[in-house]
Amino acid sequence: MLQSVNYILCEDTRRALKLLSRFNFKSRLVSFHEHNEKQRLPKIIALMKKGKVFALVSDAGAPLISDPGYALVQTLIQEDIPFTSIPGPSAVITALLLSGFPLQQFTFAGFLPSKPGARTKALQKLAELKEQTLVLFESPERIHGLVREISEVLGNRNLALCREMTKLHEEVLRGAASELLQKMADKKWTGECTVVIAPGDEEPVEISDETIQIRFDELVRQGLSRKDAIQKLTRETGRSRNDLYELLHRKK
Repeated sequence: MLQSVNYILCEDTRRALKLLSRFNFKSRLVSFHEHNEKQRLPKIIALMKKGKVFALVSDAGAPLISDPGYALVQTLIQEDIPFTSIPGPSAVITALLLSGFPLQQFTFAGFLPSKPGARTKALQKLAELKEQTLVLFESPERIHGLVREISEVLGNRNLALCREMTKLHEEVLRGAASELLQKMADKKWTGECTVVIAPGDEEPVEISDETIQIRFDELVRQGLSRKDAIQKLTRETGRSRNDLYELLHRKK
């Protein structure tokens, strides 16, 4: 398919170039991401109307699923330009299969809002879906905090944290939220995570003082100053800076 198109729209031309080099494709690469998608659409549509054929690929996972492409598809529909989709890797479906949780009903919520109040409201809405498996995306910087937020708002549900799926360093952590808070405390997470939350109605749990101490020690080992480690912990634990200073001083 990619051998027959004139242009390949891609998030990162450097990544896509590896694919072209591997299979000796001659198609022209065009950078196409969230920051330039709307600006490039008029020229893309004009070329399509002249008979040029385009393909859209993602760096990982499926296009449009928290990746560029929605505006393109909407424009194609409005302009009555035919297009199709070819099945490929999807982080959502792959993580659901790896989780081992019920799949008859599930809700995909993508990335939660970054602001604390909006995140809590979004999780509270998801907490109402007690009979559904839930799927979220999260960045490595926020994954520790998200697991804590899930444990407090949705309760001690079983989770599957999936990263690098279908790749060499694929990893899946499974367990109740309280267990994963402990497992992740001394872990440096790299790469975006797909979080799968099992159905249920569990009691809320809080991150323990011991886990906070382990996490603090790990952040310092990673090179953060004590001040920066505590600042990061305020986001991950939801505890105030003064509470953390008192806790960590007391533990010393």
